[in-house]
Amino acid sequence: MGVLTTVVVIVIFMIIVAVATVSGYFYYRGTLKEVYVYYPGPDIIESWSEATSAATKLGGAIADMTQLTCAFNAGGQWCNGGWLADGENGPESTSTNIYYPMQEAVSGCGDQRGIIKGTVSGYDGYAGVLVYGVKSKKGSANLKPFNTASGQWSMWDPRLQDLVGLSIPGLS
Repeated sequence: MGVLTTVVVIVIFMIIVAVATVSGYFYYRGTLKEVYVYYPGPDIIESWSEATSAATKLGGAIADMTQLTCAFNAGGQWCNGGWLADGENGPESTSTNIYYPMQEAVSGCGDQRGIIKGTVSGYDGYAGVLVYGVKSKKGSANLKPFNTASGQWSMWDPRLQDLVGLSIPGLS
C-alpha cells in the first residue's frame, strides 16, 4: 500500500471512531461514564453507608458536585433526589442532603431551574443515590432517564444520528 492510501485509511478510521463515540455507540458497549440516579423504590437510601454500597454494586461511585454540574449542563433533568459527595455528606457526617438537576421549573420538583438541594427526611421517601459510572441500558430496574421530560435515557444517547444519517443497530 502506498503512503497516501495508508493515510486515507487511517483518517477514515479516525472519523468512524469519532462519530461512533459521539453518537453513543461506545456508550452502549459500556465505556462512557456519566451521572445517573439510582432509586431503589419503594425503599429509600437513608445513610451514606447505604448510598456508597448501592453505587459500588452498580460499578460506580457516588457522584460529586462537579460531575452533577456537568450532567446538568448537558441537559440532565430528573425529579428524584440522590446522595451526592458534596463536602457535607460523608462517612462521618450526619448530613442527609440530596440533589437533583432540573432544566425547567416543575411544580413539586423544586419549582425552579438548577441543581436542587433537599434532605432525605424532607423528600417524602424518594431518596436515591447519584452514581458516577457506566449506566446500564434502557429498561434497567430502578434507574431513571437522564432527562425525564424528553425521555433521553443517557447523557451519551445518540446526538449525531439525525445529523449525519447514521443508523446504528441497538440504539434507540
